[in-house]
Formats: sequence, C-alpha cells, structure tokens
Amino acid sequence: MIKKNTKKIEILFFVLLVLIYFLITYLLIRQRYSLWFDELFTQLVAKSDISKTIILIVGDGKPPLYFLLVKIYSLFVGTNSDILLRLSSSILGVPFIVYVY
Repeated sequence: MIKKNTKKIEILFFVLLVLIYFLITYLLIRQRYSLWFDELFTQLVAKSDISKTIILIVGDGKPPLYFLLVKIYSLFVGTNSDILLRLSSSILGVPFIVYVY
C-alpha cells in the first residue's frame, strides 16, 4: 500500500514539474508580444477602483469571479507589468489542470 501511494506521489510531482516548466516557457514566450484585447480589459479592471470595477464587470457579461480574483491579486502585486498580469491567469489555471488530471 505504501508503494502504491509513493508511486502516485511521484507521478503527481512529475506532472507538477512539467506544468511549472510549461508555465515558465509560456510566460517567457508571451512576454515578446503585446497584450491582447482581453488582457487589456483585465488590466483596466485591475487598475480601476472597486466601484468602477463592478460597473465594468457587470457591463462585460462574463462571469465576474475571474475579474474579482485578478483585482485582489493586483492589490498585492500591482498592475504595471505585463508578465505579472499574465501570471495571474496562469496561477489560476495551473491548479485547475492538476485538479482535472
């Protein structure tokens, strides 16, 4: 039984290392390109004060949870860097991939 659990932990660790590798590679490649429209909108929402953020989210018609999480994230790391903005969606996406796996 212990051997079975050890094997699962090894597989999960390997998957996590692969995800981290692809995350870093993705961010480095994307850094060469300017922000896309949806990323610019996310940056606008993150830079806005809370009342304008709510107005922008309601007017957009997309699910608001992502934008609220990015707003909270931006309070801690700021919104001046493109890579930090892109990192927010990557931080939210990697645990989902692990969960689905």
